[in-house]
Amino acid sequence: MVQRLSELQVSGADFDRPPCQVKRKLVICSTPRTGSYLLCRAMIHYGIGVPHEYFNGINAGIISARFGLDRITSRELEVDGKERRAYIAALLEHRTVNGIFAAKIQGGQFGQYFKNSEGIELFQGARFIYLYREDLLSQAISFHVYLLTGRWGPDDTVATTPSTNPQFFDNDLIASRMNVLAVQDMEWRLFFARNGILPLVFSYEAIKDDLAGALLKIVASFALPIFSRDFSYVESASDAPGDGAASKSEIRARFLRANRRISQGE
Repeated sequence: MVQRLSELQVSGADFDRPPCQVKRKLVICSTPRTGSYLLCRAMIHYGIGVPHEYFNGINAGIISARFGLDRITSRELEVDGKERRAYIAALLEHRTVNGIFAAKIQGGQFGQYFKNSEGIELFQGARFIYLYREDLLSQAISFHVYLLTGRWGPDDTVATTPSTNPQFFDNDLIASRMNVLAVQDMEWRLFFARNGILPLVFSYEAIKDDLAGALLKIVASFALPIFSRDFSYVESASDAPGDGAASKSEIRARFLRANRRISQGE
């Protein structure tokens, strides 16, 4: 059983690497709660780059300060092309393993930070992995709970500011979260279509059920210089957020009672 790594750990200096030639760029195109966390940790374990959410403002601030840049925040990533270019260059230099640079980009980050010349340059020649979730309602509820609690990883670390009065059963808010996720997913699909890109596609459910198969497919599809074929990476189970967080199954049941108009046939 492998101990899960926190976001702060992966942002730390222990995962910096000596400069090497970038032979492959992998872009993991996701929306929240689609299995990207598990996939990225497994890829790190096998030296398939150091995939990480580099364009999250918190992570960018930690990493950029260590590379001799002014502390990069979400604002600099959004509006300052010079800072954005310098940060991307530092990532390519210090976070490439086995000639592979890998980054996870959430749908919202794509729209906010990458519709510019730096984004085009980073994506040039890259290979794309697209993640989605078959059950959009479950994805939205998971997103909803973690936003309210601020705990996104497998431990009790609060990564974002939690709600002081969490409304776990707010159906309108859950519906709004679902719309946000659907729009982010659509952004990726439009990006692929407009650029003639056929990404390697995995559902959350497929990654959860067959992580080794997903890793094998990534290595084979992109001819990566990884020679392991024993992808037996397993993580300790992730518990649902505690401290009074409502059950996701009960949130789902209440949402459906309030919104369902059509019943499926047996």
